[in-house]
Amino acid sequence: MGRCGFCNREAGLFRREHAECERLNVEGVQRLAALVADRELPPGVCAEEVRRVAGRHRVSAEQRQAALAEGWRTSVAARLGAGGLDCEEEERLRALLGEFGLSPHEVDTGGLWKQVAHRRKRAAEERVGELVSEAISVARSAGPEEGPGDVGPQTRIALAVVEDAIRQVADEGELSNAERREAVVAGLEAEMERLVAGEKVTADQERTLETVFLHFGLDDHEKEKLNRNGVHERFVQALVLYDLAAGVAEQRQHVDPSGDDLPFRLKGSETLLWMFQNVEYRTTESEMWGYSLDGTGWVGEEEMSVSDTGLLGVTTGHLYFYSPNHRFRIPHDRIVTLRPRADGIGLTQDRPEARPEYFLLDDADFAYELLRSVPLGQREPPDSRPARSAGGTGFKRTRRKGPEDGGKSGEDMNDGCGKGCGMGCLVFVPIGVCVFAELVF
Repeated sequence: MGRCGFCNREAGLFRREHAECERLNVEGVQRLAALVADRELPPGVCAEEVRRVAGRHRVSAEQRQAALAEGWRTSVAARLGAGGLDCEEEERLRALLGEFGLSPHEVDTGGLWKQVAHRRKRAAEERVGELVSEAISVARSAGPEEGPGDVGPQTRIALAVVEDAIRQVADEGELSNAERREAVVAGLEAEMERLVAGEKVTADQERTLETVFLHFGLDDHEKEKLNRNGVHERFVQALVLYDLAAGVAEQRQHVDPSGDDLPFRLKGSETLLWMFQNVEYRTTESEMWGYSLDGTGWVGEEEMSVSDTGLLGVTTGHLYFYSPNHRFRIPHDRIVTLRPRADGIGLTQDRPEARPEYFLLDDADFAYELLRSVPLGQREPPDSRPARSAGGTGFKRTRRKGPEDGGKSGEDMNDGCGKGCGMGCLVFVPIGVCVFAELVF
């Protein structure tokens, strides 16, 4: 006769447990797992109830620990699926592990606790970003007489309150000091992105950001991180355009005009507005369009030659280009046509037999707006920016009407050469069709 493994009584021939004892044991194991997952039970009450259920349902020590681990994992997974653990629930689960002498490593076979820690940190970093926005609002509310390094006592106190809140959030999220400062930099980066994308950048916004930079004590390395996605450079570019619109010419880019950073010599009255790197200089080798003498249709030829790649500097007086094979400068008042392209800018100089020149670069829109914004004396600015084509060339393509279209001589000839260069090309036509050149600024 075998004995029951649960109650130690006779179980019958060839039997090792009673069916009722086995049922009670299974129910007990399930009940233990449910107790751990019950968020309403405080850790102490839960521990007492676990001991009572384990004794009543004859749950062994090994079964109890396995059931507790399963209940703990079920609770964590459920809370992660519902959006994450709050601080109170996380503290309860930690306390339960202490009550039963378990560690996260023992019960967390699937890395759930790492997910909890990761989400906690991400939530803390997001909250730090929100607090950085609050710091920006505080600095923005400072009076205009308060400079970045000399804010009033009320502003200083308000910024200190925000900084204390950031430290508290970082401690709760178990962020290290480096992680906390990285979250502050990320918050400032996001704020600058909103400023650049959403509204015109002004000097007041610059003062506001400088106030926050100084308060949080950002070092040069941390300031460089603000430009890892190019947002700081775009912010400075917007400030350059703001200065020019206000009639101020100030160098904001970190380039030493007297050092090796600048390969060309500026005139004494000039101010460097921006230096573009890796600019591809191209010229139009040939450009001739007209109606063929044999009457077969319009003919023409245009070939863009890659000349060189180098630096393009824009100052208040000139446009400079420096490369191994080309070194020249163009006075702003000698530029008679200026056109934007999807990949750069094109221009034509005021000189005999001038051909279009192209500067292909990454910041095409900024380069065009910068050249349009430079003070040019008596010269009138462009009336409007030409429309860009869907094909990405930057200009509308319009074929010139000829006699085969039923058009009259000289009809519809005010849209350039039809090749999309927009550079005011000379159009050569046979006798009887007028000749003109479109000059646009």
